[in-house]
Amino acid sequence: MTAKDTDVLSYACDKMWESEYSDRFSEPMEWNGMYIATASFFCILAMAADLLHGFRNKKFWFSCKYFSINAASITVITIAMKLPVDLDSGVPTFLDQGSKLGSLAFMCTMMANLMPSLASMDNKTLLENVTSMSILLITILVNVFFQISSGAIGAPLDEKTNYLMMGYIYISMILLLLIMMISSSLTIPIYKKMLGYKFQATNKVYMKNQCLQHIQMSRVEKLRQHLRRYWVMAETSSPQFRMASNPLSTTSGVVCVVVLFTNFLVVYKYVFETYSIKLLGSDSLDGSPYKLSALAIWLIQSIGVVVGTISPLCRFNCLTQPVTSRTIDIDEDLSSYALQIDNEMELAERTVKGISKSMNAFISKAEKEQNNNLLELIETSTGFKGVEIFDTDHVQSLLPVEPVNSWSLPIVTLVCLAIALPDVHKDEVESLLRSVGEGLSFTHLVEESLNSANEYEINIRKTTLVLWHEVENNRKWLNNSLAKSVSKGQTTIEVVKWFSNKAKEIVTSEMNKSTKDDLVDNPPKTLIAANSMYRITQTILLRYQSSIEPITNKPAHSLLNGMIADILCACFTNLPRVIRKRCHESVIEKREASVKSAAKLLGKPTKIIERLETRDVPSMDDEKMAYIDEWRFYLKQPLP
Repeated sequence: MTAKDTDVLSYACDKMWESEYSDRFSEPMEWNGMYIATASFFCILAMAADLLHGFRNKKFWFSCKYFSINAASITVITIAMKLPVDLDSGVPTFLDQGSKLGSLAFMCTMMANLMPSLASMDNKTLLENVTSMSILLITILVNVFFQISSGAIGAPLDEKTNYLMMGYIYISMILLLLIMMISSSLTIPIYKKMLGYKFQATNKVYMKNQCLQHIQMSRVEKLRQHLRRYWVMAETSSPQFRMASNPLSTTSGVVCVVVLFTNFLVVYKYVFETYSIKLLGSDSLDGSPYKLSALAIWLIQSIGVVVGTISPLCRFNCLTQPVTSRTIDIDEDLSSYALQIDNEMELAERTVKGISKSMNAFISKAEKEQNNNLLELIETSTGFKGVEIFDTDHVQSLLPVEPVNSWSLPIVTLVCLAIALPDVHKDEVESLLRSVGEGLSFTHLVEESLNSANEYEINIRKTTLVLWHEVENNRKWLNNSLAKSVSKGQTTIEVVKWFSNKAKEIVTSEMNKSTKDDLVDNPPKTLIAANSMYRITQTILLRYQSSIEPITNKPAHSLLNGMIADILCACFTNLPRVIRKRCHESVIEKREASVKSAAKLLGKPTKIIERLETRDVPSMDDEKMAYIDEWRFYLKQPLP
């Protein structure tokens, strides 16, 4: 064998070795491609979730609830954009170039979908996220320019292929969207201030008109009208809504249509025509380090382009229209409560109607969740006598300063006594627990919304929550069993005395562990619960001390149920005020959610509010009606 033959053989061996190990080394790239496809799928899933949320809630401007700009989404998008920034993908193939251009199209639609989410951020977060997105996009564009200049994108594969022109189209679209995103983000703080001023001005006008109106309406209807108007104000002052209706943002719908059309041409012309037969063949995958995963990326991201175009296009078509004739008398002239920054543009009539229908549907859904167990308990109430008699000033205080009462704590304490009484049927106990559980969800709302937020008020609410959890789940009061077996064979008086003595013992023990300042400013939770039990049991014992008739279990259970129902009814007279207060949220980012919670709060206890409207409610100031001690003081006053 000559030296020349040896060289040829050595060269052939080297090539075989390179081919064999090249295939082995490129195997991770295929898995990397599947990783990119998975990241793209999650982006599509989030955009589809926002679409579904918009259609279900009739919000055709499609807020960014699931797909928004944050650290997590930017990370996922970075993974999905791995192909356009890959500078080492070997000899450019049809599949490589097509999938890279498909990624750029996908990026355009994602940017258009993400734009409204910028408005829901504070200024610091907005700056951080816009900066992060800008760095990512500039990185993508720079890498794409390098690939165009090197021929990795734009290399002619046949006479029909013009990847160079398409690459420049996508670069132009991304640059345009980036400029729009930065420009829009600069206007967001100004928009929020202007919308805040407009909300306050419209609110003042509405409140003034309310004082002048003397239309006879039920309380529920008045609340519905109040909510309907504030719902429109909240929706149209929503930062995301304003961002979505921003001309720069709505123009992204046009960009998405251009991108969709361009991407469709690539997929259809070069997949279904030119390469329809050999696309899945081994020949078409040779040279692509991503192999079959490149096709998966392209197809998944092409689906993403279609899904991602829907929201921006709907925003462009549905949100704004030039003023040709003013839309009036739309659902009680709700259009006059739609907050506008630009007076030359007006919300489309169907948008205002959609907002109104969205609220009506939301309330109707909440009304179907009526608290039937609670309604049955409230039916046993005939007035507010229970508020007055559950406690009395004749009980000698165990503490240096008697703490104030809350709505929830006496209710939970009375429930403990009611379920501990012997000879009361299990079904009655379960019914009472379900009813009170439903009622406490509303008493907590009243306390959180209307009671003062000092440390003691917060402490007493926490005490009630812990105590109720123990009662509802373990049938215990401060680790003492409430089971019937414990009180079996005892009379009602003996059960009440046992709880009174046990409560006194706990209060005395806790007092010895605490300083005088702690007892006044921050008493232990156990002491708060025990003191409530002591006062209520002592009140019951004093009430029946001079009674001629003996106290039996059934009348005592009915008495306790009646007091619980009376206290709940008195507390629920504050619900309309809680609903109105939630409509007046001053923080613009929280306003929409606050009004929505008010609508839900109106829907669930609608029948309760209607029942209470027939009651003779004491003529007290609204501020005083929020406190149970103020009720007791008023009810103890002699009638004039």
